[in-house]
Amino acid sequence: MTVTRSDTTPIRDPRNAVGLLTEVLGHVLTAPLWMSITSDEHAQLVPATYLLGKEFTKSPRSIFNGYRRRGSSELYQRAKDVQEKLPADLWLIRDARRRDCIETFLALTQRILAVIVDAMEDIKRWEKFIHPWTEPAHYGQPAKTNDPEWHKAWHDYVSGAQRLGVDLPTTALAECNWRFRDLTDRSHRGRNVKAAFEAAWLAGQYKFAEQLVTDALR
Repeated sequence: MTVTRSDTTPIRDPRNAVGLLTEVLGHVLTAPLWMSITSDEHAQLVPATYLLGKEFTKSPRSIFNGYRRRGSSELYQRAKDVQEKLPADLWLIRDARRRDCIETFLALTQRILAVIVDAMEDIKRWEKFIHPWTEPAHYGQPAKTNDPEWHKAWHDYVSGAQRLGVDLPTTALAECNWRFRDLTDRSHRGRNVKAAFEAAWLAGQYKFAEQLVTDALR
């Protein structure tokens, strides 16, 4: 399998974004480095977030802006509880390499929780996260349009997963599956289209891969 790079096109549905991030976290939890930190007091937050991500991914669309609705408030509260337990600093860990490893695990965890909490509190936060944003003109400098924040967040997530033992082809295959689901609104079952999409995607032909799906749905 040839993988040229990761695409940075934002994912539209936060459930699919969480599904992608959670699947990558699942691969991280099977890597040897995970076993080296399981005795740490914060380690339990990582698998707890993995389970929350799996649950959020399977939720109906009513989960958006829904943390006060019946049936969704419990999930929201559990996500907030885990988020609030994440340490702000790990300075008590004297071993620098171990501290860096744990910080990377918790950074991946924090990203998943941030998407869940933001989507449940106010879906507009997610919409801003995946769209370009403009800095207003300031002190004689013209206004500047910036890439969606998803670009850097996904790049950092992939880099963190690589440092923890997950290779780029594994991440790319997970991304391929979730982007196909995102493009087809979670319900498409055309095997031939999916196979063609996967082949194009993993070859780095992202725009062509997307066109294969959108043309098939017309």
